[in-house]
Amino acid sequence: MVETNSDNTSLDDSLKHAQLMKTYLEIEHLSKGHSQAEAISRYIPLISVVIAVGGFLFGIYQYQKQDELAQKRILFEQQKDRETKESDQALRIQSQMRTDIEQLVQFTKDKQETAAKVRFLLTDLKTYLELEGNLKEHNFKTNKKRDITSSLLKTISNDCDFSQPRDVIFVQTIMTDWEDYKQYLKEHPELNVYIFDKYISALITMYQTDPSVVRGIRYQADRRNFDYTKGYGRLDQAETFYLDDLLAGFDDHMKVHEDAKEKETYLKQFQAATCNPALTQDLFGVKFNPEDLSQFKDIPTCRA
Repeated sequence: MVETNSDNTSLDDSLKHAQLMKTYLEIEHLSKGHSQAEAISRYIPLISVVIAVGGFLFGIYQYQKQDELAQKRILFEQQKDRETKESDQALRIQSQMRTDIEQLVQFTKDKQETAAKVRFLLTDLKTYLELEGNLKEHNFKTNKKRDITSSLLKTISNDCDFSQPRDVIFVQTIMTDWEDYKQYLKEHPELNVYIFDKYISALITMYQTDPSVVRGIRYQADRRNFDYTKGYGRLDQAETFYLDDLLAGFDDHMKVHEDAKEKETYLKQFQAATCNPALTQDLFGVKFNPEDLSQFKDIPTCRA
């Protein structure tokens, strides 16, 4: 009986010990869980702030992107509108330039045109060329100024009649008011030679009208005008103006001609056509012996 009671006591103690251990473990588990919750709870405010700041920053980023897209759309529309306006302006400029050029090349046929109108059209063309050059969409590969000069030279070479005073004035206006004309002649001297022939032919005609008047003309460099030392003879005022334009035009074209041999040839023809070595000396700083002019058999004044 004593042994039985002893065994029961030992078993009871074991159960109590196990229950204590269980309770201890549960308490320890609960303590650890509570500690983790407290640790996490300490970071909740910080996490909330981070989330709030992140949301705010994302809102700013989203706004900036939307604003950037809106700005790009505005710039695109402005660029498109500007290009459309420039394109329209370029078309208007080209149209007006074509009109001006057509009027210029029709000068010899349209007897109502005047030198003042020619000067106005040339100024108009220069203005439009400058405006076109300022356009971003302008095609700089095309030298429109040179195209205009080429058209003017074709008109002078093919259509201008140097026996007509207004045509001579037209050429002189191009020479003085369209700078590229001089440069073009320097680059294409063969065209200048053809124009020299026109001047020489017209000077011969004027000489035949009144030889004594043409023989007596001198050039006053200080006053930059022609002096009719033997009077005007049979020439009326319009004819003297015409003769002045012929002499000045020949001189201007000679200044842009760079071939020395050709220059000498045409200066000899000039002296032969005018029979005026003094005038040749006044204008060009050179004169020739009459024997040197005998080669120009086709110039009637050589035999005068």
